[in-house]
Amino acid sequence: MEHNKKILILVVSILLLGAGFYFWQARAPKPPAYLENLNTARQLFKEGDTDQSLDYANKALLEAGSNKQAEAVTKLLIALIYLRKTDLAGQTKAIQLMKEIAGNAAYPNFERALALQYIADTWVWQNRSQEFVNVIFSDEPYASFLSKSTVTSGIRKIYEYSISLYPLPVAEYSVAKWNSNVLWNAINAPKGTFKLALPEKNYIDAAEEHLKKGDDALPRFMSLKKNNGAEVSRSYLLKGIALGQLAELEKKPEYNAMAEDAFKKSQDILNQSSNEHFSPIIRPWLNFYYAVFLERAYGKQRIADINNLLTYMIAKVSETNNIIAKFIARWDDSQQRLGTYEGQGASALAKINPAFKELLRSLGWKI
Repeated sequence: MEHNKKILILVVSILLLGAGFYFWQARAPKPPAYLENLNTARQLFKEGDTDQSLDYANKALLEAGSNKQAEAVTKLLIALIYLRKTDLAGQTKAIQLMKEIAGNAAYPNFERALALQYIADTWVWQNRSQEFVNVIFSDEPYASFLSKSTVTSGIRKIYEYSISLYPLPVAEYSVAKWNSNVLWNAINAPKGTFKLALPEKNYIDAAEEHLKKGDDALPRFMSLKKNNGAEVSRSYLLKGIALGQLAELEKKPEYNAMAEDAFKKSQDILNQSSNEHFSPIIRPWLNFYYAVFLERAYGKQRIADINNLLTYMIAKVSETNNIIAKFIARWDDSQQRLGTYEGQGASALAKINPAFKELLRSLGWKI
């Protein structure tokens, strides 16, 4: 339970930090009492005092008055406070509030889109239990997203719902990566493991389309406020993964340079001293996917770079029980190891780096 609580705090911190620009931006005039209570709630949230943070957030909500943007911002903060709670009841309340924001046409589309992205992000980054899946897809339009679909397809549809309201880069790149990943897995898994619902070209076209839309959305997003490092770093990480997979799928080696450029940009953002508070959360993910990409694209030509990436990741996973450890442990499932980009990637890295192999063993891999 303590391990899960630490993981949940890390994930919710990413969401709050990623939206830091958003909570502070005054796109419309707001009463001083509202801003004072909101800022206090946000600071207490960062310090881990969820009870006091919730009190001040509720005060801010009362002060928001008829300002719908302020109301939506505050409700999203309240949802993140509930999301930080480790019990299903708190997480359920959080998702209900995010759905309320997303479904209210009186709120600005930016806030509605962000709420939807956070619903999907929470499943992707933190909680993939069946109980949580039931919470997300319990009502419409979400129930229809899951009907006759896998959970991952349902999550993709939530990202698509988000970008139909406002083009957020993390959501755009997440859809691109979903398409490239599904196709990569289907082609590279043992025959018959995965069946594609559509022709291969459809997945390529969708991945390319959303990469372009992500590229268009990212500068606009960055222009809103400078304090957006977590979201931008995650955007480049997702972009790098998708481009690396498309380089293989489309046999376009020129995409390898573009993928590495995206990984390096994500890395550069994390290297900035102003972003040191969330760097340990994102960097293990970045280093893993960057290392997998280098091994697949260049093999032992880049073994020194691969080992450097893994050294940090191994230390950080061991030191903080970073959330990626949960996913690495699950990738040892026979279908996951043989049939997914991550599973095959982890197996290949274990052959290069003995310390990484020991990490896999410590996480339950029989290797």
